[in-house]
Amino acid sequence: MSGTNALLIGDIAEATFALEALRQGLIVSKPLSTGEVYDFIVDSGKRLYRVQVKSTAFVYIKNEKELFVQFQIQKSVGGARQSYTRADFDILACYVSGRNFWHFVHVSDIGVANTLRFHFAGNKPRDNWHIFK
Repeated sequence: MSGTNALLIGDIAEATFALEALRQGLIVSKPLSTGEVYDFIVDSGKRLYRVQVKSTAFVYIKNEKELFVQFQIQKSVGGARQSYTRADFDILACYVSGRNFWHFVHVSDIGVANTLRFHFAGNKPRDNWHIFK
């Protein structure tokens, strides 16, 4: 995939996140600078969360009963790819574009990783927007 297409896909995922977060009753703010390591600040009414949005189209379905998805989670620093740290954001918002599905993970549950893989029972897992409540 070319860099331009990857940027467009990322922009679409971010717009989709903002729209759905508003539908969930959350307040969504976007930093004006492009140099931040998080994409949004989300106000749940109880606290603020720094959110990093990632998207993937990589989906593997096994026997229509199991869904596997994979996300590349790295940041670009001076043109080099690096792992995120716990100081970079609070919640990773993972969007499965081909299924219009969100999965959210606290940064404390990630550790140091360049790739995250999720396995869900059933081929249409439920979104976990309650992580912001």
